[in-house]
Amino acid sequence: MQYVHLGRSGVKVSRLCLGTMNFGPETSEADSFAIMDRALELGLNFFDTANVYGWKVGEGWTEQIVGRWFAQGGGRREKVVLATKVFGRMGEWPNQSRLSALHIKRACEASLRRLQTDCIDLYQMHHVDRETPWEEIWQAMEQLVQEGKILYVGSSNFAGWHLAQAQELARSRHFLGLVSEQSLYNLNERTIELEVIPACEAYGIGLIPWSPLARGLLAGALAPAKVGRRADEDLKKEIEKYRPKLEAYDALCTRTRRAPGRCGARLAAAPEGRHVADYRTAHDGAIERHDARPESHVEPGNTETARRHLPRPRRACTRSLRLVTTAQPAMSCRTSRCPGLLLDRALHARRRRMRRSVAREAREVRDRRDRRDATRGQSIWFVLDGLVHSSSSLDCAHLADHCSSPSFLEGEEPISRCASAGDSVPPSHSLFPERGSSTGVIHLLADQFLGLQPVFHVVLRLSPRCS
Repeated sequence: MQYVHLGRSGVKVSRLCLGTMNFGPETSEADSFAIMDRALELGLNFFDTANVYGWKVGEGWTEQIVGRWFAQGGGRREKVVLATKVFGRMGEWPNQSRLSALHIKRACEASLRRLQTDCIDLYQMHHVDRETPWEEIWQAMEQLVQEGKILYVGSSNFAGWHLAQAQELARSRHFLGLVSEQSLYNLNERTIELEVIPACEAYGIGLIPWSPLARGLLAGALAPAKVGRRADEDLKKEIEKYRPKLEAYDALCTRTRRAPGRCGARLAAAPEGRHVADYRTAHDGAIERHDARPESHVEPGNTETARRHLPRPRRACTRSLRLVTTAQPAMSCRTSRCPGLLLDRALHARRRRMRRSVAREAREVRDRRDRRDATRGQSIWFVLDGLVHSSSSLDCAHLADHCSSPSFLEGEEPISRCASAGDSVPPSHSLFPERGSSTGVIHLLADQFLGLQPVFHVVLRLSPRCS
């Protein structure tokens, strides 16, 4: 058995993952136990399930079967990397489905009880939830990681731009984010090659193909079957729809002397040498893609080289991803530093408003400085002892003598009145110091004289013994 890292994480999983969707409805509990025991014997350590498998609302039938198998002991739980999912409806009430923080927390705790374990190794979002913001989703996942209930977070059935959106916001929160994406991928359904696989390569996300044999369509479906999924009416319609392709596929299997199911599984596996991502995290800089080994010519009977020369759908540009969001400014600012993501109009409008505000403040500061320079050196007039004095010719000795006079110290005489030159002295501007104080206060009402708004006062405190 070959083992590989799950995405850019350090955990290693077998290249084959045991899916358990049919445990319960199609496969009895005894047969399910035998399948899981045989998988461990062969070296499979990666088991995948979901809380909705079993298809009985709220029961989690498949998770219960897996939990009872773990309860047998023998190191079963310790050997398995366990993956389950959240999203599907587990009840009739509004908050018993989707990806709200409330449902994520409750669904995780319910899955832990059914699986009879204290930690889920890989907790996957079964579908994208367009009604829940990513901030809420990541907050719930971070809380579960801190509580030790989950280790890694994965996704399923996401589009390429969903992966980009999720990873960029996880980066801003200093969170590991997604380590895997589980998508429909086989020889008959290859849509994810357009955007999902390039996004996984760019962000170091492991790809887990589900239904690699297309529900048995690639496992010799042309042969008549009376039992199993190939006997279903809907699959028979698919066979007639894709009959020319299936005939060519069976001919390929005959030439390579392989059973259709085995050949289809190998061809559906992720190409090892076509484009291997440099699994540095995308947050550290641009991702460099390289060919792990040069491609060789197709040799008859060699599926290892044949799978790399399969015709692939044409696309104009798949390396450029566009972030589609509700344009919070903080999110937009972060996306401007991410290669391949486009800025939205809200960011440009916000920057224009900021530039205008800075320019307006600069003009106001410059105007205040010009007015101050124009009035520099001009005199301010005081009323002291009934006489009008100019600040440029005020005798400091006379002012000191006045402050030392008994009438000043006793507070019986108005110390100062403030006015500009030529104005009468309004009584409302008179100021009396506190009785027995040893300092004098001169108020300068300079707002009209200097032309400054709003009105301000210059306060000068003098000691009676000043020289």
